[in-house]
Amino acid sequence: MRSDNTPSLPRPDPDIPRCPQPPPQAELKSLLGVVQEHVESAMHKDGRLMPMLFTASPDGVYSVEAEPLGNGAEARHFAMTVRLICAAA
Repeated sequence: MRSDNTPSLPRPDPDIPRCPQPPPQAELKSLLGVVQEHVESAMHKDGRLMPMLFTASPDGVYSVEAEPLGNGAEARHFAMTVRLICAAA
């Protein structure tokens, strides 16, 4: 403890990976541009949107689209895939 009775914060463990920094503003603008293009194209072509995950990484913008979700198992599979991708990022 410090002399003013305020507990000191522990030092970061160098073996624990740090959370990645948020993507730069340019990557976010690029990601939003890709999303907007996809939405406009899908709505014009099909009149509906399929569930999709868009992500920005240092390597570029990626998307993962679900196949048509006919039942609960397919929806759960897509949700699990999205969770795994987000956890790995």
